[in-house]
Amino acid sequence: MSELAFTVEGGQTVRLKTAGRYCDRDIMVTATGDDNEAAYVQGIADGKQAEYDRFWDAYQDNGNLTNYSQAFAGSGWTDEIFNPKYDLIVKNANSMFNSSRITGHEKILSADFSKCANFGLTFIYSAIEELGVIDFASVSSIGQTFQGASVKKIAKLICYEKNTFNNPFLSAASLTDVTFEGILANSISLQWSPLSKESILSCFSVLSDTATGKTATFKQTAVDAAFTADEWNALVATKGNWTITLA
Repeated sequence: MSELAFTVEGGQTVRLKTAGRYCDRDIMVTATGDDNEAAYVQGIADGKQAEYDRFWDAYQDNGNLTNYSQAFAGSGWTDEIFNPKYDLIVKNANSMFNSSRITGHEKILSADFSKCANFGLTFIYSAIEELGVIDFASVSSIGQTFQGASVKKIAKLICYEKNTFNNPFLSAASLTDVTFEGILANSISLQWSPLSKESILSCFSVLSDTATGKTATFKQTAVDAAFTADEWNALVATKGNWTITLA
């Protein structure tokens, strides 16, 4: 006698019409196992992905958003909530992360600010600890960008002669590591930041050799920890066209 094979999906019941000469009734077969649970788990995953896509497609305009003014401002934005779908290509960063509780994300590290024309209050009082490349190519005045922020490291800060600074580092008391690039031709104060020796040297390397009447201010305790008096005096002498002060 040939074998009869049949398939029953998990949680489903089929009737085998066996009633007759050799069996007094039909046989009911119910499949059990993990199929229902697997389908349930997959359904949850699919639902989460659909909601993720729905929200971020709308919030980031399918990747076309460039005006991020106040986009992630406020304490409601946390690491658990913040998970953008698209790269951050920013043309307006006004208060973008103002007072947010986000501590970090790969999309923040890779954000493109090269076309950004407004850096006002961008990271003020935010919990973000590390930033990638901040390119000031498209902005003139930079005000209170990192004020009171928790940022400890900025991978690269690209400056231009046109940039003017209205206390972008005010009370940025956690900043220790930053690499400067370009030309810094206007007064700047880093007096609140305990910069490393490498960061101070990097800043000196971009101070314009032709600017006059400009002042660069550094934190006294940071300089004392990084340089001997002779080393510091020698470094200051390399920028005779600048007024270098400590606070």
